[in-house]
Amino acid sequence: MSNDHSDLDRLTREELIALVRSISSEPVAGSRAPKDAQFRRLADDSIQGIVVHREGRPLYANRAFADLLGLATPAEVLTLDSILGFFVPENRERVRDMHRRRLAGDDVPNVFEHPLVRIDGSLVWIESRITRTTWDGVPVVQVAVMDITPRHQVEVMKDEFVSTVSHELRTPLTSISGALSLIASGMAGPVPVKQ
Repeated sequence: MSNDHSDLDRLTREELIALVRSISSEPVAGSRAPKDAQFRRLADDSIQGIVVHREGRPLYANRAFADLLGLATPAEVLTLDSILGFFVPENRERVRDMHRRRLAGDDVPNVFEHPLVRIDGSLVWIESRITRTTWDGVPVVQVAVMDITPRHQVEVMKDEFVSTVSHELRTPLTSISGALSLIASGMAGPVPVKQ
């Protein structure tokens, strides 16, 4: 990993969330300016995708988030009317509802695993960690995302394997059980006594 990411590698998710919150707050004059610039660089260069949005309209996005969607730059993300179009259709209304409830201050879950549809139409599975914060004094949603597609693929393969093994074990056991039932009922004729 390059030296540019060494500070980022040491951040926990909570520290990263606090970092983005500090970036979104009003700038403080004087000695904090260099530190604010450093925090901004950390968020911009994070390996976690970060987006801040209001009702789906992106206000901030970093390079990792743009890459996740298959877009060329964070600036391209900011030209979107909404990021909700990247959610699979069956999840969009639930996402809108959770967003409204979160901004209203309701206690809603803040960690989700779900698919997104990239700009090229391919699916990517992500883990989203969502918090309510403010941007220019207005409530917004901040999301930190990680690509979990490889983990999701392994879980699907594991589930398919368990299902196949379960079926393969059940099939011979069903046959054996049926044969034993026939023998026990006498339908197969008398059972000879072993001498």
